[in-house]
Amino acid sequence: MLAFLAILPLSLSLAALILPRIPSTYWLMRIFDYPRPQLMVIHLLSIVLLALAFGGQWWVWGIAGLLLTDIVWQGVRILPFTSLTAKEVLDIRDGEQPGARLSLLHWNVFQENRAHKSLLGQVEEMQPDMIFLCETDQAWVDELAPLRKQYPHYLEVPLDNTYGLCFYSRYPLQDAEICYLIADDVPSLKAQVLLPEGEKIQLYGVHPIPPMPKYGKTTIPRDAELLKVARQIEKADDGLPHLLFGDLNDVAWSSNTRLFQKISRLLDPRRGRGIIPTFNAQYPIFGIPIDQLFCSTHFKLVKMDRLPAMGSDHYPLYIEVAMTDHAERVQEGQIEKPDEEDYRQARDTIIAGNNY
Repeated sequence: MLAFLAILPLSLSLAALILPRIPSTYWLMRIFDYPRPQLMVIHLLSIVLLALAFGGQWWVWGIAGLLLTDIVWQGVRILPFTSLTAKEVLDIRDGEQPGARLSLLHWNVFQENRAHKSLLGQVEEMQPDMIFLCETDQAWVDELAPLRKQYPHYLEVPLDNTYGLCFYSRYPLQDAEICYLIADDVPSLKAQVLLPEGEKIQLYGVHPIPPMPKYGKTTIPRDAELLKVARQIEKADDGLPHLLFGDLNDVAWSSNTRLFQKISRLLDPRRGRGIIPTFNAQYPIFGIPIDQLFCSTHFKLVKMDRLPAMGSDHYPLYIEVAMTDHAERVQEGQIEKPDEEDYRQARDTIIAGNNY
């Protein structure tokens, strides 16, 4: 019986060891990029059950050695997203006088969820400057109509395919547009927000296709969309501060997310603070960080909170940032610069995404 119980975690452990090493964008090979903390636990469970079921046989020691090596490797990948490492985006210091502040409430509402009043109550409590929502259909747009009074600058794209989006801002928008970067039914947001202090900030809101059989069988459309935005940010010559946010359908520690950061030169406020899992709110034990915000070096972090679940499979995420003269100067060294191989990989991914 004990041997039988060891089979399931061992099968998952071996799959996690073998499949990600296969050079492929197919979803089954890449799905193990997501649950790194959970894989560490599964590996440990496999080792314990194997030892109890089969004792110290030589092959048990061999498998245990492989799994322990992978535990270390997984730990190295998620270590930057713990409080054991330095913060990539610095905190506002006590006594520091920040310039313009901007707060955002982001939430993937889960299209079939009908907790409209819960969201309106959360907005009333948090009073964010901007709200970015994913998976909004016409029912969500209708129920959120009261937000237009407090947030007179908005874009609403109700869709029934789980890729609808809504964006609400209390501050004026400029050059606001809905973009279709990879698929003609998957929108994203691009806009500039004009703050009362006179600052102008370039915004990007995204919700790319996840690598799942129901939606997309490879990571190509997801990765290509994010890298397209990264190239736009890199090529921008306006000197504006940048913010990108949304449900990226990718974890903060993935190789593509890191490639996005290197090319866009944006920073991740999660680094040095904790994993802050936002999905799956219905099964927290499987929690992973796929709702994200990245910012340019102009910003320091005031607050980053995961809010209570409200019927969706995602937790809402509240983030407040502030611009300071000090921030850009001291955070420039946090940026990892891309090399030729990075550009080649990004170019090939974007081409594959355009042909998807």
